[in-house]
Amino acid sequence: MCSRGWDSCLALELLLLPLSLLVTSIQDPVPKPVIKIEKIEDMDDNCYLKLSCVIPGESVNYTWYGDKRPFPKELQNSVLETTLMPHNYSRCYTCQVSNSVSSKNGTVCLSPPCTLARSFGVEWIASWLVVTVPTILGLLLT
Repeated sequence: MCSRGWDSCLALELLLLPLSLLVTSIQDPVPKPVIKIEKIEDMDDNCYLKLSCVIPGESVNYTWYGDKRPFPKELQNSVLETTLMPHNYSRCYTCQVSNSVSSKNGTVCLSPPCTLARSFGVEWIASWLVVTVPTILGLLLT
């Protein structure tokens, strides 16, 4: 309670109001989301996919991408459910979480028809080793 008089109290409240609004609107940067695979089901060359974008206790906006193209607005929430057909199959799915301070992405990749893929770096190294090791051995043994 203010004891300085009505005018002084009102002036003080008007000065402090923007500061209190600023303090209550400050948000922390969002953490990197984890994509949880809820369900992958292969049905007649189609793939039913249910992914959830997990971020602990945050009020954020969600944007899902398939091969760098955003999904329609009606699919933009923490869970992505879609049926993939051979002609519209995306290899990687990215969930972007954002607030007024920052945004972060999480990505999961699949191999057709409907299986979780290893990371691209691991695939590239494995392919490189399969080609390079026999070549080097052939050169060394001749």
